[in-house]
Amino acid sequence: MSKMSLVSLFLGLFLIIAVSNVSANTEGSQLAQQEDFKHQVSIQIISGDRSKHTCSGSILDELNIVTAAHCVTVPKTNELDNRKIVVVAGTADLRDKSSGLRRDVEYIIVPKSYSLRKGNYADIAILKLRNPLPLDTDSRIMAIKLPSANQNSLSDIVVSSFSFFNNYPNGTIVWQTPSPVLRWTFEEINAPDYKDCHVKEICSKPKDSRSVQGACNGDGGAPLVDENTYSLIGVARHLKYELCGKEARYTRVSAHLDFINNVRRINFNDIAYLKL
Repeated sequence: MSKMSLVSLFLGLFLIIAVSNVSANTEGSQLAQQEDFKHQVSIQIISGDRSKHTCSGSILDELNIVTAAHCVTVPKTNELDNRKIVVVAGTADLRDKSSGLRRDVEYIIVPKSYSLRKGNYADIAILKLRNPLPLDTDSRIMAIKLPSANQNSLSDIVVSSFSFFNNYPNGTIVWQTPSPVLRWTFEEINAPDYKDCHVKEICSKPKDSRSVQGACNGDGGAPLVDENTYSLIGVARHLKYELCGKEARYTRVSAHLDFINNVRRINFNDIAYLKL
């Protein structure tokens, strides 16, 4: 290869790297380190010999993952989706197929009161794994805490997801396809303009809305976490695309503690479930 070709190649690689770094910096949301989000999982639908990220979730314990009900139900009928699902834990980069832990989902469990057509204040689901996660022996993963029933002192609140929206300076909102790398940002809870926020919701907006920030359509199940107590206070629920950049709404986890605890105790009264 000629000297000029080598120089051209070097300059080309340098420009690619420079552009990549600028893109990462101007996107606004922070790239996540797995050690900071050990509770985070990717919920993936299996199709043939491949799986595709569809929603986020959080580790409750060795066998239970919490996510949004709309992620595992059929939109037009609200029936439980019978497609095979796998949970990927312990990685912040879905491109690396050798990293993380994969577990098949055995049961999909949602409250009987959930209905996307009638309002989705019960937009929460538990995925029960076929085989347990090694929480005691694998440092890549950690269970999230549940909030107390009356936890209201919310300050340092963070949302993490594999997909965020682009909010450009001219006001244009563009939702990105799921990002292969985990991102996070701080959220402002119950801003004054959310007067219609339901008691079973947590309503928020990004603290910095100048760029890629906050949950949007496609971020179902994304965990909203109180960093001070390391507790899961919200699960990103179904959100209309036109609301991206203006507001985000989460199912309030503290309003569904009975549902969660009944599932963990294998008490399936008033619960809809499907064995895969």
